[in-house]
Amino acid sequence: MGACQTNPPGGHNLPLGLGKPVFYFPLTNGSLDSWPWATRAGTPLQGQPQWGVTENSQGLDYFPGAMKCTGTGMHVHIDNLLYGRRGSFAINLWIKSAAQRPPGRSPARNVLGGTLFQYVLSHSGVLQPNTSFSVFDRNQVNIYLPAPGRPLFGIARAAIKDSNDDEDSMFVDSDGAVNNNVRRSPLPSAPANVTDGAWHMLTVTTFPETLNSRGFQLYVDGALAGQVPSAFNGEDSESDGGDPIFLDGPLSLCNRADGDANRSFYGYISQLAVIDAALEPEDVKALYDVVVSEDREAMGTSSQPFLAPSGADKEQLLKFRITQPTLYDTTSLSWPQVPDAMFDDVKEQQPSQINSFEPSLVTYDVPEGQYCSLDLAQPNGLTFCAPELVCVPQRLQPTGKEPASAVYPPGVCATPILGVLLPEAFPPKIPVPLSYFPLSTPDLTKALSAPQFVQLDPVPYAANGSFAINLFAKMRREDLQLSLFSYLFSHAGANETDMNLGPNKVHLFVPGQMSAFYGVSVRSILRDRVDKDLGRSSQVWLDTSGHIGNDQPGRLLEDGVEVDDGEWHMVTLTTLSKQAQASQEIVPTSPAGTAMPAGYALYLDGTLRAVLKPGVKRSTANESDAAVQVTGGAPADLDGPITLCGRSDLSLERFFTGQLSNLVLFDTALTEDEVAELYSAYSRQAIKYPVGDIFAAANQTTLEGGHCATPFLLGGRLHYKPVFLQGRLSCPSQNNNTWLPAAKPAALPDEDLNLTAYGVADGASLGPIVDALPRVTTSGQMCMLPFMQADGSTYADCLQEEGREICQVAGGFMQECAPVISLNTNNTGCVNPGIQQARKARLSLVTKEFVTCVSIKGQELCQTESRSWIQCPEASLQRTTVTGLPCRIPFEIKGLVGGSAGMCAAYPPNLVFFEDVFMAKQRNV
Repeated sequence: MGACQTNPPGGHNLPLGLGKPVFYFPLTNGSLDSWPWATRAGTPLQGQPQWGVTENSQGLDYFPGAMKCTGTGMHVHIDNLLYGRRGSFAINLWIKSAAQRPPGRSPARNVLGGTLFQYVLSHSGVLQPNTSFSVFDRNQVNIYLPAPGRPLFGIARAAIKDSNDDEDSMFVDSDGAVNNNVRRSPLPSAPANVTDGAWHMLTVTTFPETLNSRGFQLYVDGALAGQVPSAFNGEDSESDGGDPIFLDGPLSLCNRADGDANRSFYGYISQLAVIDAALEPEDVKALYDVVVSEDREAMGTSSQPFLAPSGADKEQLLKFRITQPTLYDTTSLSWPQVPDAMFDDVKEQQPSQINSFEPSLVTYDVPEGQYCSLDLAQPNGLTFCAPELVCVPQRLQPTGKEPASAVYPPGVCATPILGVLLPEAFPPKIPVPLSYFPLSTPDLTKALSAPQFVQLDPVPYAANGSFAINLFAKMRREDLQLSLFSYLFSHAGANETDMNLGPNKVHLFVPGQMSAFYGVSVRSILRDRVDKDLGRSSQVWLDTSGHIGNDQPGRLLEDGVEVDDGEWHMVTLTTLSKQAQASQEIVPTSPAGTAMPAGYALYLDGTLRAVLKPGVKRSTANESDAAVQVTGGAPADLDGPITLCGRSDLSLERFFTGQLSNLVLFDTALTEDEVAELYSAYSRQAIKYPVGDIFAAANQTTLEGGHCATPFLLGGRLHYKPVFLQGRLSCPSQNNNTWLPAAKPAALPDEDLNLTAYGVADGASLGPIVDALPRVTTSGQMCMLPFMQADGSTYADCLQEEGREICQVAGGFMQECAPVISLNTNNTGCVNPGIQQARKARLSLVTKEFVTCVSIKGQELCQTESRSWIQCPEASLQRTTVTGLPCRIPFEIKGLVGGSAGMCAAYPPNLVFFEDVFMAKQRNV
C-alpha cells in the first residue's frame, strides 16, 4: 500500500526495490525534511546551511541545490533516528568537498573547516554535559575526512562502536588501511580522491546478514574500499560493529556530535539514507548506479519518481516494485480490499449434491481481490482461487445485491503472507476480523520492526462499542532501556489532544526501564465517547500483572509474565461480551444508550490477566482512593490514524523499538474461550505451516498436472495442502472435481508418497521434509536449525543449558524451546483406529510402524523410516461408520484396497464387517 507524494526538490535518488526500512533525506533546495512523509526534520545549529551555490566543481553536478556545510561550526541535528538496535544498519550519503584554500591564503593554512579532521556525519548516544568526547566510546557512528594539509588528505574514514565494543582505537580508511595513522600518504589502492571537488558516494554498512559476521564495511562510489576485520588488522584483533547499537542522541551532519567547531566539514552533503538493515554489495551498487546512470528516468529517478518504462519492461518493473518496495519511514501491509460490486456477477444457482456437483457450479482461477468460497458445504456453487493465491476470510456487511443463497462471511483471494492465520474450520471458532494486518516485511521473513512508527488508516472497529484488538509483540530489555513508556498500539479521535483522560482513545503500552512501573508487563487504557474526565477516578488502566489503576511502583504478581524476554507475546484487549458478563458475574450495567456491558478485559498469551468491570477497585491499600471509573462498552469515535510503535500524538518519549506482528481488529467482543483458541491457533502455526510451506501449498499440483483446489474440507476442517487418504498423498483437482494423487514435493522420498503400510490416518499431511525434528520456541517461533554457537559448535537440535532447552531464532537470538513429548507410535492421531487389531488379523497392508512420534505445542507428528515427518490430523478427522464404529483404514477385501465406494471395514471386538461410511462432515470428499 502506498501514497502519492510530490517529488522532493531536485528529485529522489533511491533505487526501486531497495526492500529495506530507510529514513531518506534529499537535503536539496532548502529542505531538511525526510521524504516522502516528512516524519523527521533536521535542525540547524550555530548558523544556517547554504543551498545551491557550487564551487570548484569537478565532473557532473548531480545534486543542484544541495546542502552546503559552511565549515564554520554550523551543523544540522536530526532527532529520533533509532536504527541498528538489532545490530545491522547502513548509512549512505553523497559528499562534495568545497574550495579549501581561498586565493591569497597560505597553502598550509586552512581557514574553512576543521584543521585536523572534518566530520561529515556523527551519531552517538546522548552526550552528557562537561564530558570529553571520544570517537571510540561505545554506541557511535562517525564518517570523517582528514583535513587539508594532513598526510592522508584525500581519503574518507569510518569508525563504528556498538554496545559491546571496547574503547580501543579502530577505524577503516577508503584506501583499505585499518587503524593506521602512521603512514605518510594514502595507499595506492585508494579507489578515489574523495576531496577532488567531485561528488562521491560514501556507504558504511555492517556485514550483510548472510555472512553472519561482526565488523563493518566502507564503500566509495559503489565499490568496496575497506572493511573491519581485514588482512591489515588480522583475524584476532578487535572487530567493531555488528552487535546492537544504541544511538539515542541526534544524528549530526557537517560536524562531530559534540559540536566542536574545529571538526566541521566544508563542502556539500546530499541524499542521506539511514537504513535499518545491512546492505549487500549489489544494494550499494544500485544506490550508486541510480545516480550516475545515463538513463536515470528509466530507473525511476529524476523529476518523475517511480517512472516505469513502457511495454514488457514496464510489466517486469512493476512486478519487482510490488514484491520489494522501498520502506520510507513507515510501512504496513494488509490484505487487498474487495470491490463493492463483488457480487454483481454472481448468478443464482440451484442446490446440488456437494459430493457430485456439476462443473457449471464450480469456478476456478479466481483472481486476486475477488470472492472465493470458505464455506465448502454450501449447495449453490463453489469458487476457488487461482494458483499461488489463498482464500482468506473477509468481513463484509450485506449490500442488498447478494443472491439469497450467498453465505457470510465470504473469502477473498490473496497472495499468502508469512505468518497469516488461516481459518482451520468453517464456521470458524473465532469471529472473522474486520481488519487484519499481518505486518510482514516484503521479504516475507520478518515481522515489522521499529524504530519507524506506522500510521494506518482508521478502521471503524469500535463503532458499536463491542470490539477487540489482538497484537503480537516481541522486545528485549535493551529495547526498553531508555524509554519511559513504549507504545505498541495507539488510536484516538482525530481531534483528541489529551492522550490519557477524556473520551475516544485506546492504548497498549509497556513501561520502560526509566519508569517506576517497569516490570508490570503490558498496560492498557480504553475510553469510549461517553467516558468523560471525572478526576482521580478516571485515572484507571489495566496491567497484565493483574493490577487495576495502580500508580504505586510494585513487583509482578506471582503469576506475572515478563514481556521483555525476546519472545513473542500475544496481547488482547476486548470489551466485555454478553457471555463474559454471565461467566464472570459482572453487574449488568451498560453505558447510556448501549446494550453492551461496561468495562473491558486485558489478556496476555491467551490468559485473562485483568478486568475492569462494575464493582472493582483500584489496586491500592488506601480505601479512600479505591474508586475507579469503569470505561469502555459504548461506541468510540476513533477517527484518527491507528499508530503502531508510537503514541497517537507522536510524542518523542513514547516510541517502541521492538517488533510487532499480526494486528487483528474485531468489531465484536471476544470471549475467554475465543482468546484462548486464538492463541492456540497462532502457537501451532509454525508447526502446521513452517516457513515457506503455505506458499508451496498454494501452488500444489496433482500427478496429472492440474492444480489442487484449496482450501478443501475434510472431517469438518479446512486444509490448504494435500493430505493422505487411504495412505496416498491426495488433493481435489481443479481439472475434474475429483480427488487425485498429489505430485511429489522435490525433497520427499518416493516411498513417502504412499503410507498405506503405516496405516496412516486420513487427513494426515506432510510436515517438514527434513531429518531433524522440527522445533519451535515456547511462543511458537520456528527454531533456525542447525545453528552455530560463539565457540563454533553446530547444533541440529535445541541445546541443553542450565536445565532448559534453547535454540536460535530469526535475528540470531536464543530462546527457550517448547518441550517435546514422546508418544506411543501406535497411539497417535497419525494412525487409524483399529491398526492393532489389523496387525493381529495379519492384514498385509499394515506392515510398518513409525520410527518415533512426538507432540509439540499440542501438534502431533510422526517420522517415517525415510526420515520425513508427518503431521497428524485432528481427532475429528477419524472416519466412522453410520453406527459410530471406527473405520479400519486401510483394509483389504478381495485383494483390493477398500473404502472408495462409501464402505469401510469396521472392527468391533469379535467381528469384522462392512457398512456405510458416515459422511455428514465430509460430503465433498
